[in-house]
Amino acid sequence: MRRAHSHRLRLQDGMDKIRQAAAARGGECLAHVYENSAHFYPFRCAKGHEWNAQGHEVLRGSWCKRCSWLQRSEQYLMPNGLERLHAIAASHGGECLSQGAYRGVGERYGFRCKQGHEWQALGKRVVRGGWCPLCANDKKRLTLETAQADARKRGGQCLSTAYTNNSTPLEWVCHRGHFWRAALATIRSNHWCPQCAIIARITNPKSKARLRYGLAP
Repeated sequence: MRRAHSHRLRLQDGMDKIRQAAAARGGECLAHVYENSAHFYPFRCAKGHEWNAQGHEVLRGSWCKRCSWLQRSEQYLMPNGLERLHAIAASHGGECLSQGAYRGVGERYGFRCKQGHEWQALGKRVVRGGWCPLCANDKKRLTLETAQADARKRGGQCLSTAYTNNSTPLEWVCHRGHFWRAALATIRSNHWCPQCAIIARITNPKSKARLRYGLAP
């Protein structure tokens, strides 16, 4: 009898300790029967979140994981956060497409780079220096040989001897001998010699512009 009574007291003591630990956090343990400290028990925090956790975890100080996540998210909230994202995008020559309420850097926002690529990114990634993933992939994939090959397809040449990225201007010459500078991204967006583009729009055979560009009347 004494042994059984002692066992009941230990069970009650274990349950009381877990309930006290939960109450100290402003919450409660929803269980009515104590098994052991490694058993999973249901809990409810002060904000109404419910979850299951091992008794010894709560006794050691662990508590509502959702509250913990929300607290970290709130720490990411910055004064004038959306304005900051717009400013960062502008510094890259692009823009932030999101105009609504700022929800913290842990949320996704829309962006457009100066090459016209659009994508969604976490605010914190942009704050930490991340930018257009498509341009980043082009930088890894495209080379000076790519530029030279694109020029040959159009009957011209790429005269540059070094390649930085697809947004850095390179030197080009077309089959008519016109020289100009343009980024590889521009060339790959179906643009070529700007002077030839003007010539192509001259339809009047008697136009003085034809003579100016060295075309036969």
